Amino acid sequence: MKKISTLVFALAMVAGGFAQTQRTVLFEMFSGENCPPCAGTTPYVYYCVDNNPSKVKLIHYMAPVPTTGMLCQEDPADDNTRFSYYAGNQWSTPWGQQDGAMWDSTLLTNWGNDPVTWCANLNTGQPASTYLNTEYTVPSYFNMAVWDTFTSGTTDSFYASVTITCFDTLGNDTFTMLTPMLQLALVENLNYAAPIGNNGETFFGDAVRAMYPSASGTALPAVWANKQTATYTFKGKLPSYIRDKSQLNFIAFIQDNSTLKVMQTAGTSPFTFSTDLANGGVVGNFANCNSTQYTPAVSLVNAGSTTITSCSIVVSLDNTTLDTIPWSGNLPVASNAQVTLSPINISAGTHTVKVNLIKPNNIADPNPANNFGELSLVISDSAANTPIFQGFESVVQGGQGWVATAGQSPVFQRTLRNSTGSAEPWTIYTPYHDSTWRVVSTAGDNSSHSLMLDWYDNEFSAGDPEFITAIDYLYSPSFGLPNVPHAVVTFSRAYQQIDWSQAEQGGTPSTDSLFIDVSTDCGNTWTNVYAKNGSDLATAPTYTLGQNNPPVFKPTAAQWATDSADLSSFVNNAEVILSFRASSAGTGSDGNNLYLDNINISAPYPAGIATPSANVESVELYPNPAHDQVTLNVQLTQAAEIVYNIVDLEGKDVSAYYHQQALPGQNTYTLSTASMASGTYLLQIVAGGERSSKLISVMH
Repeated sequence: MKKISTLVFALAMVAGGFAQTQRTVLFEMFSGENCPPCAGTTPYVYYCVDNNPSKVKLIHYMAPVPTTGMLCQEDPADDNTRFSYYAGNQWSTPWGQQDGAMWDSTLLTNWGNDPVTWCANLNTGQPASTYLNTEYTVPSYFNMAVWDTFTSGTTDSFYASVTITCFDTLGNDTFTMLTPMLQLALVENLNYAAPIGNNGETFFGDAVRAMYPSASGTALPAVWANKQTATYTFKGKLPSYIRDKSQLNFIAFIQDNSTLKVMQTAGTSPFTFSTDLANGGVVGNFANCNSTQYTPAVSLVNAGSTTITSCSIVVSLDNTTLDTIPWSGNLPVASNAQVTLSPINISAGTHTVKVNLIKPNNIADPNPANNFGELSLVISDSAANTPIFQGFESVVQGGQGWVATAGQSPVFQRTLRNSTGSAEPWTIYTPYHDSTWRVVSTAGDNSSHSLMLDWYDNEFSAGDPEFITAIDYLYSPSFGLPNVPHAVVTFSRAYQQIDWSQAEQGGTPSTDSLFIDVSTDCGNTWTNVYAKNGSDLATAPTYTLGQNNPPVFKPTAAQWATDSADLSSFVNNAEVILSFRASSAGTGSDGNNLYLDNINISAPYPAGIATPSANVESVELYPNPAHDQVTLNVQLTQAAEIVYNIVDLEGKDVSAYYHQQALPGQNTYTLSTASMASGTYLLQIVAGGERSSKLISVMH
């Protein structure tokens, strides 16, 4: 799937009449953008193919299962013909074939033709090329070479040639097949800024766009003499729905229709244009802010074979062109540069910023499909007031509110929406498309819905090509904290560790993490106020992974914990944003799903409690957080009766009222917190009729 910069021929000619011919393996994958299980399988296939480019070619058919998606609708005849070729009427996805056959018949009982078994160790979740390597060692009777080119000028037509040479490695005079066919597929790497279906996928590697002359193929002679050579030539118009011509290549293979066995495979590399300027994505300052200006930036990518020194950048807002900006510089081949554009005056509401790159080196771009990028924004009209509560009961996740960003990996941001389609002011940002926050309806804390980070599926779907650490963000709406003495965020969490020590050498219990960060400058800088990982984050018993996959963790009522973070350092700010930042340690050490629920951002100040008065010079609590007890120091200017107690954030008493006669100066008292649940509370103090309060955290 990774684009190669130069055009190469897939021809490895063999010297001598009876030398062994190296096989190139064909893997055919059937999946669909509306197939949820497919999202957990395809990244593993991509990883195996990308890391074995000399051994295997991928053809990815877009199947109409469970429902027909956009890509299948663009080329239904070829996709459906090939699916029926293998599966008849028993269609299911994800589905795969290695050289026309199942790679291991012992998997059929439990897994069928699920491609994840072809490229992953099911016990450890690690990528594995065992089946590919075994098939690769089987010699082929044929050698193949594929050549292609596009017409000059409009580049809307192609020529392709396939040369086949027979080498009978057994030394016979002829090699005979029953009903051999030559297949030629045009495939494209498709990378979308937003999911085009309902399973969250944005990348579709080597997706079939057309087969020539059709998916029925071209008949070949049944009998081939040793060293016999034949060349087959194809030409035609490129399909109108091609998105990026620089991501196209041809894959050819010989298949015996009687046995379904694929004899040999070859292909070209994606075509490289001399001048090809691509839009690597549009980014900007933080979209959750209450701002009247938005400053976008665009990534210029040189996808051609010559240096780019100039272009024009066309910026539009809500389909109205705002500006055409000339750019000049030096952009070498295979490099990129980020260009910050002029600020855009923007009002509250939902907006779309589009950036189009035109006239690279002052010529028409021969591959204009990759020149566009866009960004969707939801700008609030003012910072929200506390309290802010999110229990996810009415939240759904549709395909709206997605945002393109720069870089080669699928990176996206989306705004949560409720059942009526209206935007919720909470935003998800996912740097990797292997895992993300999503609303589930089966595991809420005292309710039906919660937000789940799908780390369990991440074990078998590391969407980033290198299986690096996945980081996922949930951003709150912006809110103000003017004229309040305290602020706090409370929330419910549930998480299960997985102990990998029995499943793989050197395996350890998972060390996934959850952080809460706070920004008061529109996301430019962040301050951490909460951090837990591993066993501190866990709320359920650790699952020791053996030879079987762990069951998906769905917390019971007893497996939820309530936590909090003090936001008092950020009071008197007009605009505050919280980030719930979750980090998974990666395949082989990640855990079994993290859940959030009942997020409550508040500035608790029960009625009748005022700020410290002249008589109360200071109030100190330590340790804070407290474990079994907390010490209270009250500094008074004159003698007074002191009354103090502890309440929860809803104002309910959790301790008795204590009455003490205090003297001028420092007065010290000890309060027991051993019986209190972990969480955040408010210590209320009345000294001589004057009131004050202090937040206290209890952690056991």
